[in-house]
Amino acid sequence: MLLDTAAAAAMLDTAVRAGVHSLRLSQDASADLDERSKADGSPVTRADTESQQIIVEGLSRLFPDTPIVGEEGEHAPEAQRAAYTDYFIIDPIDGTKGFLEGSGEFAVCIGFVRDGIVRFGLVYSPALDEAVMGEPGVGLCIVRAASSRSQDDELAVLPRGGSAAGDEAWGTPLRDRAVSVIASRHNMDAATGGWIAALGARAGGVSLVQTGSARKFMSIARNEAHVYPRFSPCSQWDIAAGHAIVEAGGGMVFDADTGAVPRYRADQLRAPRFVAWSRDGLAMAASMHSRIDSA
Repeated sequence: MLLDTAAAAAMLDTAVRAGVHSLRLSQDASADLDERSKADGSPVTRADTESQQIIVEGLSRLFPDTPIVGEEGEHAPEAQRAAYTDYFIIDPIDGTKGFLEGSGEFAVCIGFVRDGIVRFGLVYSPALDEAVMGEPGVGLCIVRAASSRSQDDELAVLPRGGSAAGDEAWGTPLRDRAVSVIASRHNMDAATGGWIAALGARAGGVSLVQTGSARKFMSIARNEAHVYPRFSPCSQWDIAAGHAIVEAGGGMVFDADTGAVPRYRADQLRAPRFVAWSRDGLAMAASMHSRIDSA
């Protein structure tokens, strides 16, 4: 168990140091960010690479025998990664477009995978100075004013299913209620938009908020929105940490094509199209299917 150990606090400190470094660069008008495009057309800056180095150094001190797969830089050969049973999957700046815009809509993501299952996740928003950490089956930890936290401060863990926001009764009919949807600001595609529209037609409409980065997973884990769908291309480092905190908060993440819970392999870094439901979102979805099945 990671969530209630000194290692979790040390990982939080590492994520905060990386995030604060990136935030300072984003706020420094004179900083040379060395912006360039990667092979897939997405942007990358010196903040991405420098923040990843901070995370890699921190994790390597804590877990010297555990491989790290990061978004930036070179990856180990595929055959070598295929042998990983435990590994960290990290994104030093999830939401580089938001970072470059100066909106603050970016996050630091650290996920831990064991035997194909995401076991721990940490998402830190430097602009909000808030971190959400979680261990599926154990619970969720929400840390506000994270950069001001003392190493001696205890991490308060909400048990799995513990309330991070307002609870809603299981089985509440959707008939007259809008579903709270949170979705990407920069990666909204036609398939995702169509899914949201179809959901609204089956419920009482949709209340849609669009924002950048893994902060969407933070909202789902905190039970502040019902569902986060993404059908545009993404990679493991985009979803692993978020997947963990959603499950730790009592929600679920499903492969949009198979309906299964996503599994992870270090040699296959592409992530599936997915739908992430919060705890209350699962309740609403169950109510919706019950009502349709009985019609």
